[in-house]
Amino acid sequence: MLQVKLSSETVKSLSTSLKSNSAENLPLIAVIHYLNDDSISQKLRVFMLQDMISSFEATFKKSIYIKPSAAKLTWKKKIILALGITSGLINAISDAFGNISVLLITTFDALTAGFALLWASLAFALFCAAAFLLFRLAMISKSTNISIFKVGETLSAYLEERRMLNELLRFMDIGPFITHHDRHGMNLEVLQGLKQLLTTRGKFLRIKSQELAKVRQGYFPTIVRGFLITSLSVWSLTSGFMTGFFELAMISAMVPAVIIPVWGCVLCGLLIGIATLYMFWSMARAEVTEGVDYMIGADEESIKGLAVEADMDLMVFNKPKPDGIPQAPTHQENYQSMFEAANEDSPCPPVTSVENSAPIQM
Repeated sequence: MLQVKLSSETVKSLSTSLKSNSAENLPLIAVIHYLNDDSISQKLRVFMLQDMISSFEATFKKSIYIKPSAAKLTWKKKIILALGITSGLINAISDAFGNISVLLITTFDALTAGFALLWASLAFALFCAAAFLLFRLAMISKSTNISIFKVGETLSAYLEERRMLNELLRFMDIGPFITHHDRHGMNLEVLQGLKQLLTTRGKFLRIKSQELAKVRQGYFPTIVRGFLITSLSVWSLTSGFMTGFFELAMISAMVPAVIIPVWGCVLCGLLIGIATLYMFWSMARAEVTEGVDYMIGADEESIKGLAVEADMDLMVFNKPKPDGIPQAPTHQENYQSMFEAANEDSPCPPVTSVENSAPIQM
């Protein structure tokens, strides 16, 4: 029987789960039984699936799955990000405070409502600073694929399982595995366990994809997206308004021969403010929405990828030749007959129905 060498992460996670020390090598059928058990954690499942695929690679001398390199934030990058966010916050507060305070003073009487205008300007500045901070965190999450707020179990673990299952399915569809699997102790019990793993976990991940799609449209993500889009829209509008207003006012001040009424400056400010707002809505609003999805660990592209299964037809039926003479069975047909024989008497334990799995909670 093929032995699966467990990585240090798997041994540690398995020992924690069993509350006892785990062996560094397990029989393949034992690993399959663990993978078909719905009670183990998703983290442990990914570790064990990776170890099983690594054992297949060593046994069949073929590369199956290359794990994508994870983005890491070094201390140097963390310091640069911290300095960038700090300077951005200072700029956001000063810019928002300056824009709204001038706008309020121009509109209202500062002598009678001075402190009210001051507190309103401070509140707006802090509001924009919070929006800027969330926006930058969302963009960092998108660029590094690191979830800051996790909704339920992390999507990346499910997505990695989907990729490994797809690559395992492709590997099991090729000649070397179909022809030589029995030479490595892969009996009917192992084949049935692998089939059960591919079938039940594939269905489970499709259901999780639907659940996460609902989570993405839940209360918390909707509030965060609405807060960001609203605050950044107001900020863009006020910033553009003040730019247009003061540009026309400065032209009037520098060229005395040109007399521009106040309503002209207001109109110019409104036009530039609306143009700035339109640019935000047409170019940056989609980035904000996508960034929030990455920030909560439920981006739309990954959720859709979770339901995409490799298009490999392992269940090929025997087809007669045109002249009626039976055709010699192909690798896939041999593989199908093995699975059918394994279905007759399967010693693998039943798997808990994926429909009864607990839905993700906010």
